[in-house]
Amino acid sequence: MQYLHDTFKENKTLIKLNLEENPGSYCTVVSAAIQMYNDKTITKMDLHGKSIGGITMKVLTDALINNETIIDLDLSKNKIGIIGTKYLSDVLQTNQTLIKLDLSQNKIGDIGIKDLAGALKDNKVLTILELAYNKIRNNGAQYLNDALKENKTLIKLNLEGNPGSCCTTVSAAIQIRNDKVLTTLNLSQNQIDNNGMQYLYDVFKENKTLIQLNLEENPGSYCTTMSAAIQIRNNKALVTLDLSNNAIEDIGAQQLFNSLETNKTITELNLQENNISDIGIRYLADMLRNNETITSIDLSKNKIKDIGAKYLGDALQNNKTLTKLILDSYYYDDDHGDKKTNIISDIGAEFLANALQNNRTLTTLSLQSHQIGDIGAQHFAVALQNNKVTNFLSHLILTNLDCYTLDTQRIEPLQQQSIDQTTRSFEDER
Repeated sequence: MQYLHDTFKENKTLIKLNLEENPGSYCTVVSAAIQMYNDKTITKMDLHGKSIGGITMKVLTDALINNETIIDLDLSKNKIGIIGTKYLSDVLQTNQTLIKLDLSQNKIGDIGIKDLAGALKDNKVLTILELAYNKIRNNGAQYLNDALKENKTLIKLNLEGNPGSCCTTVSAAIQIRNDKVLTTLNLSQNQIDNNGMQYLYDVFKENKTLIQLNLEENPGSYCTTMSAAIQIRNNKALVTLDLSNNAIEDIGAQQLFNSLETNKTITELNLQENNISDIGIRYLADMLRNNETITSIDLSKNKIKDIGAKYLGDALQNNKTLTKLILDSYYYDDDHGDKKTNIISDIGAEFLANALQNNRTLTTLSLQSHQIGDIGAQHFAVALQNNKVTNFLSHLILTNLDCYTLDTQRIEPLQQQSIDQTTRSFEDER
């Protein structure tokens, strides 16, 4: 077959050479090469499952290097491996025709991907590259990501079925960066962890079209906030954001609140049960100083304490938008006994009450099941007396459970009152 190949390289008339069902390993590639050399009308070549090996790929790539018609080449389910990928990579550096290339199931591995990535860095025409099931690990995914950062043409990079945990996000990053009409992307149930999420950060900063990004049921703690951040920035119709029970924690909260700082559409924010502590609340307070749209925030069942109450109190001093703030606490049972979520005492109540003396917009503040006693209630009473705004704070909910008796395993409510009752007592005193 080598003799035939050398002879046919100079032939300019033979278009089709049928060598099917012959035992020679070169038969398939020699036939394909002849067609590449002489058929000036062929645009698509299907060579999937032909047992093409690494060495025999040299015959094919010699023909492909000068071909100006083939735009779609399918080499899936072969055995081109590292050597064959090297030959193909050399061609891709200069090829100006090939638009779609399928190399799925070829045992390329990270070493082969390194060569291919180097070629893709300079390629300006390839738009679809299939690399599914090629034993690509995170090193290979990194090679592709680094090489394709400046690439503007590749729209689809399929890395399905590869063991690298970052393969999915590298593939998604390419699509998000270059597909200018992409509005919806589903990456749910892909085992995306926080390491994988790093490949998406930079492309999200520049993207203006993606409205819905589904990252549900992935182990990465940043997935929820990343998905939300995309919606916050790009979805101009979004007015309500419900992220309850997502365990975004403080780092996720920081990302979320940074995105919300300049948002002009979202009015309601539900962050119940997210393990947000005083650290995360500090980021929220910073956001509230600049955001002019959000009117309702639910922070029930988090980990907010008196310091967090201080941060919120400072922010409420000058906020002119927020009308409803829910900070309810909750008792729950686990293997270590009963625990409580938000815990605000009389100290935290004083911080919030001080803010209410100057705040002119808040109409509902809910602090159910905290450790606020008579002293804390008095702070709120003074604040309401000093604030002269009509209809100010129509609902102040102070249903407190501040006495927990471990030996009897019961909770005794010491005080329950509504603002309606409080207001009437204030009027009587006046």
